Amino acid sequence: MKVRILFVLGLCSLYSISALSMESKRTCFKWSDDTRESLNQQLLDCCSEKSSLEVILILLDHGAEVNISGRFGGWPLHFAVVYGNRALANVLLCEGAYVDAQTSSGVTALHLAAKNGDLTLCRLLLGWEASLTIQGNEGATALHLAAAHGHKEVCRLLLEEKAYIEARTRRDVIVNGKSFGQFTPLHEAVFSGSLGVVELLLAYGADSNATTQDGRTVIGLAKESGNNELVVFLKNYLKKKK
Repeated sequence: MKVRILFVLGLCSLYSISALSMESKRTCFKWSDDTRESLNQQLLDCCSEKSSLEVILILLDHGAEVNISGRFGGWPLHFAVVYGNRALANVLLCEGAYVDAQTSSGVTALHLAAKNGDLTLCRLLLGWEASLTIQGNEGATALHLAAAHGHKEVCRLLLEEKAYIEARTRRDVIVNGKSFGQFTPLHEAVFSGSLGVVELLLAYGADSNATTQDGRTVIGLAKESGNNELVVFLKNYLKKKK
């Protein structure tokens, strides 16, 4: 008979998972509030340490909760997305994980998938009706993050799903002494020097005349990016637009 071992905060409990009924499992396992808390912590640890899906399924089978937060306000679904674990993300969603749960910095699973350029996970999350409008604590949407990291196909997917192309970051966003206030996804793409994403956003109607909180234009941001090809492209684009 195949036997698996489940460790919960140092307690080694032996189960014949494939043979026991749920009633038998609950009988041999001592349930308490402490047990539930231990299972929840173990689930968070396993999701954040790239443990096998088999171990995580055992924890869920024994009552671990999917909608709990751990380090930095991260939920199991957030960790699954960070590690690109699509199978785990799907399992957690099927178990009732809240698709739009936010970390302490306001980030959702879709934000993380977009930032990482994981097209498959973005499609999965959107299939579970992940919100395209939620903004993190600094005002960034999933489209901002995909644009800032040069993920053209993720940007295309989000735009096809009607992401708001003129969404703005907060006014008071400062990174390394430089203002990122009132950035649109186009500003993010230009500043990062991603010509392909810039072309895509403009094709979808992004406002090339929009300025940032401190008055910087797309040409100015392109120069800051150091991408001369992008500077030339934008100058020609704006010239033709006149």
